[in-house]
Amino acid sequence: MGIEKITEEYARHLIRQGFELKEKINSGLSGGVYLAYQKSLNRRVAIKFFDSAYAKNDQILLKRFLREPRILAKLQHPGIPYVVTTGEVPTSGGSVPYTILQYIAGETFESVIRNRNTISTDIRVGYIRQILGALSLVHVESVIHRDIKPANIMVLGSGHCFLIDFSIGVSLDAEPGLTRATKTGTHLGSVNYMSPEQKNNMASVDGRSDIYSLGIVLLEMLTGSTDISNIAANLKGYPHSLREAVVTACKHDVKDRFQTADDFLRALGPPVFSVSGLHIRSGLSVCTNTKCPDAQWSSRGYYKGPKIIEESVDSFCTSCGSKLYYQCPGCGAPISDEPHCGHCGEKHFTIPICETCGSYLEVVDMEADTKSLGCGKCRRRNATKTAPVSNSFDDEIPF
Repeated sequence: MGIEKITEEYARHLIRQGFELKEKINSGLSGGVYLAYQKSLNRRVAIKFFDSAYAKNDQILLKRFLREPRILAKLQHPGIPYVVTTGEVPTSGGSVPYTILQYIAGETFESVIRNRNTISTDIRVGYIRQILGALSLVHVESVIHRDIKPANIMVLGSGHCFLIDFSIGVSLDAEPGLTRATKTGTHLGSVNYMSPEQKNNMASVDGRSDIYSLGIVLLEMLTGSTDISNIAANLKGYPHSLREAVVTACKHDVKDRFQTADDFLRALGPPVFSVSGLHIRSGLSVCTNTKCPDAQWSSRGYYKGPKIIEESVDSFCTSCGSKLYYQCPGCGAPISDEPHCGHCGEKHFTIPICETCGSYLEVVDMEADTKSLGCGKCRRRNATKTAPVSNSFDDEIPF
């Protein structure tokens, strides 16, 4: 069957599902990856097909292909692409399974490595911190990626990083359809980034193998090489703590390595925040000044949330002059429009409320002792001796 005919059959099926097939953007061991447009939600998506001639009759590869979306469905994290849906295309040559995923419009770490001399060390380490954050969740969910390498890490123009391609990933939980599809002695992955134990026995690795692989990626981002023969010397000129972190991550013996992604994250030290050079292209930012005139105010003058800029390149708010935040102050992940970080739980911003009645506050009460004195609403209520606030909707009450 010709490529054109296959694509035509794909297109006819997917248009009925609400997806308009655009173009082939990649090819992998299991088959092609296409860019498509989801009309109902006005967004782009990526569609992976199990249609490789090589993989067609390989039941182990098929099992891995069907397992990947189920693994991804367990991993709800801003640094891991989400699954939209799965299905099968009925073709004249048999059904072709597919997975529809979040489309990541970025570049891989291979590009970052090529251009590393134009990117500050803090930013490169910040990228690794983001992937460690995602990896922490992956391992908590008893999943191992097993193929961490520059080609499987993507970064957006805003600096937001994604860990992608769980096609040879495995869940250690005993769930139907998620068990290992790897025979003892089988070798999968990319040799330059494989841990020693993965090269020896693919079927028995744990999360520490992923830590080794990411350590090699960090080494390459800093030096341009995956050579581990003399890491300390190759990293001469970098801070001692960074050198030691890379050395520990790349230890031959698993017992000598970081035991968890969080251990690796802590060894890298606190995140360094820098807008310059990171946000060359636009990204979401937040002004946390509760008196900013362009914050979210109710019609009656109550503060209901911070000023959030969807597409920003500025360092400071143009309305009040306060610093704009692009990253979580706790873990360095891209900031969101929610009060707490979805990765580490750190508070991004506070929406102050009256400690007496629970109402949102006016500017005049922002720094007042509302526990003892109440807020303007309390005072007005007391002055007029009105009845307590009912449970009916009031846009000045934050619940």
